[in-house]
Amino acid sequence: MKILRDKGIVAILSSLAGRMRETVKAIGQVIGLNEGYEVVPACGSLRRGESQNGNKILWAW
Repeated sequence: MKILRDKGIVAILSSLAGRMRETVKAIGQVIGLNEGYEVVPACGSLRRGESQNGNKILWAW
């Protein structure tokens, strides 16, 4: 992750999931972010082809 130090990253967004918060906090510390991360509920986990508000997600590109 040291490769990310000089890339100009100013924030990392996280879901509410504990494992995600732990990961982004560790990344933030390694790359020198004082605040570490910001929790954004909209970054939540996907459920079987549906967004958190129930809309269908199409994975076609």
